[in-house]
Amino acid sequence: MKDYPNIILLTIDALRPDFIDCYNDCGLTPALKKFAKNSIVFENTFTQGPLTPLSFPAIFTGMYPRKVMDGFGKINKNFPTFAQILKEKGYETCGICSNHFLVKGTGFEKGFNIFYDANDFMKVGGLLYRWIYPAAFPNADTVNEKAIKMLKKIKRPFFLWIHYMDTHGPYFTGIKFNPVHKFHNEFLWIKATRRPKSVTKKEKRKLKTLYKKAIQYIDQKLHELFKVFEDMNLFENSIIIITSDHGEEFAEHGEFSHSRKLYDELLRVPLIIYSPKSKHARIKKIMGLIDLLPTVFKIAKIETDINFEGKDILNFERKYVISEANPDKQKNFIAIRTENWKYIFDEEKNKEELYDIRRDPLEKKNLVEKVSKQILYEFRNILKEFTESCPKTGNTADRYFDDKIKKHLEFLGYIDEMK
Repeated sequence: MKDYPNIILLTIDALRPDFIDCYNDCGLTPALKKFAKNSIVFENTFTQGPLTPLSFPAIFTGMYPRKVMDGFGKINKNFPTFAQILKEKGYETCGICSNHFLVKGTGFEKGFNIFYDANDFMKVGGLLYRWIYPAAFPNADTVNEKAIKMLKKIKRPFFLWIHYMDTHGPYFTGIKFNPVHKFHNEFLWIKATRRPKSVTKKEKRKLKTLYKKAIQYIDQKLHELFKVFEDMNLFENSIIIITSDHGEEFAEHGEFSHSRKLYDELLRVPLIIYSPKSKHARIKKIMGLIDLLPTVFKIAKIETDINFEGKDILNFERKYVISEANPDKQKNFIAIRTENWKYIFDEEKNKEELYDIRRDPLEKKNLVEKVSKQILYEFRNILKEFTESCPKTGNTADRYFDDKIKKHLEFLGYIDEMK
């Protein structure tokens, strides 16, 4: 077997790049800032979907979600995943995931020798666990404890995936536990996700403050994890990837959290890749999370016959990135993002949007009625080519959730997805 490097994938739920120091000097993430100094920082990375089940299929398969999804929340068994491919190459594969969308039975566990999911964490304490940890998911302390135990036993080369939920609402893990605060913050979170128009400016500031504290907390936990990596000499022969599945909205377009919308506060994500053989660099060209797997494989010198739809972005120039809000539904809801423009088409509403990102980065002025027909013609052609060449092949009706998972997901704000 070839001398492959270890591969460590750290995914942080709902983390926006503009709250990270290596993207925006905000003073919240010293550990990530230090990590980025020795890594490749991709400045313009976009997720393929604004929700976890619409994003991770691209991360794990290098394919567009509309092709590999088997209903909302599942990966079709016919498509090999990140872990499956690496396992075939001789990797020991371990996954630790605290997100209830990514549990056993969804397909995301395929290829892992060991897969510890959110349900496994909840089995430990049930209702008592829910009260002690004021969120519907285990915090990074708990996740790291499990990861470190795995690292001490795992054979090399290994693939380790850790998914953190601390930056997902209701943003509890960055604050000291207090029953009164727990009640008030839960109430505010429910209000923000179910009645966003009733949220006051003061409450919006509080939500942002809680989000920032959660980011500071996860940065501290990453600092502690990096120290373990150093003690185990993992930086010498490991590729370490840090990214997020999607962003987070704070009423930029009328709502909070994340939903089936296609604006940059939800689609733009951080991506930082460390490799012992790579020098620090900042990559400005646009890319999608669909490009993550083939890019990492190229860095690791892992060969495969699979024809990924994603590309090795270090050796490829993308003209545009495509994201979808409805890859699991019949009607198309698609965004096409270039360096300077964002085009959105909502088939159900028969509505088009077009934004000049250079002049309108917040996507407030729809220029569909004001730009030349040639610009719209080009985007419509890209849309037509994409939908015809990449049809939706998955079951667009199935939903994979039992009653226990539904309760946790409803608490996190996914009311519509549970219907």
